[in-house]
Amino acid sequence: MAHYLITIPKATNKAVEITNTANDGELDSATIWELGHKTVICWGDPASAASDADIIADVSLNRSQSYWGRSWIVVDSNEQTVQACTDRLGIFPVWIGEHQHNTAVYTSRQALSTFTHHQPKTSSAQRTLVAFGQLFDEQTLWNEIRCLNGRTTVTIDSERTNIQSHQDIPILDNDITRFDDALEAFVEAVREAFNYGSEPMVSLSGGLDSRLILSAATALGKKPTTLTYGSPLSSDHQIAKNLAECAGLRLITGNEFATPTDPSNIQRVADLGNGEVPLHHAHSILDSSLLAQTSGRMLLTGTGAEVARAFYYDRGFPGFSIFGQGMVGHTSLMERAKRYIREEYSKSATPFFNYAPQYKETMLNDLNRIIERHAHDFDTAARFLDNFYLQNRVVRFVACGQQMLDSHYLRSHPFLNKDALYQIAHLPVRYKLASRFHRKAIQKLSPKLANIRWDKTDQPLSHGLPLSYRYPALTSRLGIENWGKNSTPMYNYSELAKHLSRGTIERSLRQMNCLSNINDDQSWQCVQQHLPTLGFSAVWSQSKPLTAIQSITGA
Repeated sequence: MAHYLITIPKATNKAVEITNTANDGELDSATIWELGHKTVICWGDPASAASDADIIADVSLNRSQSYWGRSWIVVDSNEQTVQACTDRLGIFPVWIGEHQHNTAVYTSRQALSTFTHHQPKTSSAQRTLVAFGQLFDEQTLWNEIRCLNGRTTVTIDSERTNIQSHQDIPILDNDITRFDDALEAFVEAVREAFNYGSEPMVSLSGGLDSRLILSAATALGKKPTTLTYGSPLSSDHQIAKNLAECAGLRLITGNEFATPTDPSNIQRVADLGNGEVPLHHAHSILDSSLLAQTSGRMLLTGTGAEVARAFYYDRGFPGFSIFGQGMVGHTSLMERAKRYIREEYSKSATPFFNYAPQYKETMLNDLNRIIERHAHDFDTAARFLDNFYLQNRVVRFVACGQQMLDSHYLRSHPFLNKDALYQIAHLPVRYKLASRFHRKAIQKLSPKLANIRWDKTDQPLSHGLPLSYRYPALTSRLGIENWGKNSTPMYNYSELAKHLSRGTIERSLRQMNCLSNINDDQSWQCVQQHLPTLGFSAVWSQSKPLTAIQSITGA
C-alpha cells in the first residue's frame, strides 16, 4: 500500500516534506499525481482504484469527500498545508502525530514505525488491548499519535489542525435487501477485484468466507493462485488443499515447520503491527517461505464477512430471527444485543480483570459508552449489532491484522465493496443465521466446492446443518458442545508461556501498572494462561532491538 511520512513543520519558513518510507523490495502501490502546486497521493483497495479520478476532480475543484476503499492525501506546496481523508470505513487509516517541532502524517503502520519504535507506550491503551483485543475510536498505543476513523477529513498547516469528522454517522441503515441481489453484488465485487488487480490470489482456510470468494471467482471463469498457511495437520490447511484441488488451482503453502514463537517471527509481528497486533493474530503467522513465493501481488481476503454470518449470529436459537424485527419487545431485544457484545469482549476481558480487578469498572463503562453510541439509530437489534461490528470490530481489530500485509500484498476486500456490503449487510436475519447466505451462495455458484467438508461440522457443506448446529446457543445450554473446530489448530500457541521469560511478562505488567497485583502463584498462573497477555507481551518485548533475543528466550 502507501508507505509515506508527510512532515508539516510548525515553523512557517520550512517546507512540507514527503518521504517514501518503504524499504527496498517492499510493495508501495500508491498512485501519485502532480496538479500544479498540489501533490495527490491515493491508496487502498485496488478494486476501488477507479475512484481516484473522482478524487483528483474533487481536489482540482477544492472539494473534499470520503470514498469507499480509497484514502487520499493532498500536499499543497504553495499554502504549505496537508489535507488527508480516510476511506468510508477506515480500513486504510491515516495516523497523525506530534514529533518534536513537526506534525507528522503517516499512511501505513510501516511508516508509523519510523516514530513509534522507541517511544513509551500508554498504559491505558495497553490495558485496553490486552482486555478487549483492540483499541477504539482514535486511540493508539501512544499519546502523541491518533488513528483517524473512517470518513474523517483533516487539514493541517504550520499553526493548527482542523478536523472535520463524520465518524458518528452509522454505516448501515434500516433497509431490507434480497438474497439474489446480494449474491449478484458480491460476484460483481469479486469481478472488480480481478479486473483491477495484478495476478490476484485468494487466501484459503477451512471457513466459508474464503470459499465463497473462490466460488465467485470460479463462477466468473477465473483461475487464481491460492495460498494457505499453518500446520499441515490443521483442518484449515487440509480443507484449503481440497478446495484448490477441486477447482484445479495451484495452492502455495509455507514452511510446515514454522513456529510463531520463533524470535524472528516475533520481531516481524512487532515491526509490522507496531505493538497493536498480538503474536497470535491470524495474520501474524505468514512465514518467510510463503512470503517469498507470493509477495507483490493482490490478495483477496474475507475481511468484513462476519457481518453476514458470525459475531453474534452463531449464538442462534429458535426464534432468533426476531432480532431482525422492530416490533414487540424492541427495548428488551436491544438490551440483549448489547449484552451479546459485552459477552464477546468478555472472552478475553474476564481473565484480565481476574488479575487486574481495579480497572474493571472504568474499562467496562468505557466499553458500554461505545456500545450505546448508535443504539438509537436502528429499528432492529440485528442491524445495530451489524453496524457495531463494522464500525468497531472490523476497523480496529480485523483491519489491524490486515495492515500487516501491506508490505507484501495489495489487499482487496470483496465483502467491503460498497454495493456488496450494502446488499449483504441488509439481508433479513434468516440469511445470516447458521451462515445461510454463505452456504446457499456457495452451493449456487459452485456445487462442487459445496461438496467439500466444512471445518465447523466436518461434513460436506452441501449436507446442510443438523439442529444442534443451527442453534448452538441452545445446544450449549443443554450441555452439548459440538460447534467449532476440533482438529489441530493452524499454529499451537499453548507453548507460548514457555518461550517467554518471567521478566518479559513482568515488564508488560509493569507498563500496564498491573504488576503489583501479581503477588502469589495463583495470580501468576492467571497471567500465564491468558493468551492476550502473552501475545502482546511477546511483541512489546521487541521495542528495543538490542535486548530483543534475550527478552523472549531468557530463563
